[in-house]
Amino acid sequence: MRPTDRWLHRRAESLKLSPMKTETVSPGDAEYEWLNERLVAFNRTHTDWGDDRFVVMLRDDDGSAVGGARGIVRFGAVEIRGLWLDDGLRGQGLGARIVVTVEEEARRRGATVALLDTYDFQAQGFYEGLGYSVRGSFTYPDGTQRIYLSRSF
Repeated sequence: MRPTDRWLHRRAESLKLSPMKTETVSPGDAEYEWLNERLVAFNRTHTDWGDDRFVVMLRDDDGSAVGGARGIVRFGAVEIRGLWLDDGLRGQGLGARIVVTVEEEARRRGATVALLDTYDFQAQGFYEGLGYSVRGSFTYPDGTQRIYLSRSF
């Protein structure tokens, strides 16, 4: 047994948690939503927890979605998540158009900073070309790196 496992076991015994039962649910989407609702409710008791969400979509002439991204504005910043652009459309400035549109909408909603993350096999250079700066990173045990970036407007 690892030292942390021994500590957790002793801690659980000292708290008399033996009647409690843990379970693993996979994928656990509904359970995660339940947890997240409670976490957000807690956050709102301590700060002005914004939840101003929007999505920018890029559509072709037929109206089919070919790219987009989610923006979440809180604390005066926009978190850019889930940027996607179909493979055949990359390198034409359309990804930049999506990011700029997210930033403009976020600015309209009061944001002055944008933050996002990417993996080392994704788009770090793309974001840096748009003026984003690396703020930190995390290297997973398999060597994959997650990079955190931000940019002020």
